[in-house]
Amino acid sequence: MTPVAVSEMLAPAQLAARLPILADFRGKAMVDADGGAIRTRAAFSALAGKLKDALVADHVLAVRHTAAGDVEVRTGTRVDRFDHVVLCAGRGTAGLARGAGLDIPVGLAAHARVTFRVRADVNAPLPTFQDASGVFGETGVYAAPSADNRRYAVGLSETTEVHQDGSVVDPTSLESLCARASAYVRQALPGLDPEPVDYVHCWVTRLPWGDDGVGIWSAGKISAVAGHNLFKQAPALGEALAETALSGVVPAVLRPESRLGQS
Repeated sequence: MTPVAVSEMLAPAQLAARLPILADFRGKAMVDADGGAIRTRAAFSALAGKLKDALVADHVLAVRHTAAGDVEVRTGTRVDRFDHVVLCAGRGTAGLARGAGLDIPVGLAAHARVTFRVRADVNAPLPTFQDASGVFGETGVYAAPSADNRRYAVGLSETTEVHQDGSVVDPTSLESLCARASAYVRQALPGLDPEPVDYVHCWVTRLPWGDDGVGIWSAGKISAVAGHNLFKQAPALGEALAETALSGVVPAVLRPESRLGQS
């Protein structure tokens, strides 16, 4: 059975009760009862802890098929061979894949998110938040609470342009995105202290068919996964990549021609 999201419209008073840090808002609002923040760092730490004896931290320079029929991985200090290699290296995936004969059309951008302190004690856990209304001067705003409910991270959906070599076209643009997030907090989220306490600056890897596009490219015994926000689909992608490595066949829905996540 496919899970069904449970959502409901909220009256202004209900919205204020669920999100007490928000300024007065009289527009349409909806809550997803099963939604919430993904504790990404906790998940990464748990997985890395389980696999610590098998992990090798090194810079990968090249991946290729060999005449013997396996896959060679050359790193800064090692040469290893494997039955199958899966590439999942963020903005480095396309370059490594190209050396293996795979052409992945990834576009690069840079993104900023700012974390703010919650001003007062909030008894109930704060929900994640998206604002596309424009009422407070921005559209495409998203936000999420920390695990202890004491901080709240706010980001704009906008990104800044990046050259293919990874250099930011206008370095001041990241500062501008952060300043706009602070300005939004001053107007829309008075329950937060508008002085930033933390920042996240990160790369965005987009496929041509949409912001949420994802796909798996495969040739011989080398597979590569690319797209945006892949961590949000990590359990399903992990199973699909394991299936690909064991069978040599990419699940149909994740083949590039399927354009999964097309907008």
